[in-house]
Amino acid sequence: MKERIKYKSAKHGLNAILGIWLFGIQPLQAGMTSYGIDSIAGFRLQALSFFLMLLLFLSWGLKRLWNGLRGAFPSWPILTFRWAFSLLLLFGLLIHVVLTMIAGARELMTPGAWQKDGSRYRLRAIPGHDDVSRSQRLARLEEIKDRIWKYTLEHQGDVPDGPFGGEIPWQEWQALSGGFYCFLATKSIGGGREILLYEPAEAGTKRFVLLRDGSIEEWSESKINQALEN
Repeated sequence: MKERIKYKSAKHGLNAILGIWLFGIQPLQAGMTSYGIDSIAGFRLQALSFFLMLLLFLSWGLKRLWNGLRGAFPSWPILTFRWAFSLLLLFGLLIHVVLTMIAGARELMTPGAWQKDGSRYRLRAIPGHDDVSRSQRLARLEEIKDRIWKYTLEHQGDVPDGPFGGEIPWQEWQALSGGFYCFLATKSIGGGREILLYEPAEAGTKRFVLLRDGSIEEWSESKINQALEN
């Protein structure tokens, strides 16, 4: 009797979801006036119905997988569809909280560096540098090089941790082409031909690199990748 009641409740729930999904289908228009929900609400309803159907499908898969493994682990309890749905929903909420905390930490480490672009966030462009020349990029790299060398001399040879370390303001780590300089923190500088810092991918296929001996050269993307692999 209980199994029949559970089956009926699950059947009614699936029928309700199917009805919501069918309600979100856009009607065909053949020249006549049509009234309905606006496009924004329609997109939201379609997105919600899609993720809800996906959550139901994953809950069914989790239930089948869990109960299928009970043959090897008899001590496991029987997992019902309701509990599988609740576990997935709780796990999704926890992931959302973690992602929100990561976004908050990113904003605290680089205040004002990110701006909203539709549903995403991107780095805020530096004013007046939409079209950056090669000489400007080189001059910018010389500035961050002098800043790193100065910090090292003032701290008995210790190098900064990078754009998010706080020793040097994050604005000075931002490249004119967009993004932040890629910094490979080492224990010391002043010798060797290893890469210390290089421009981000926004600079193009030819990027400036700063070596540990203080020299600045222009390398191709393949050469940079090969040096990083070695």
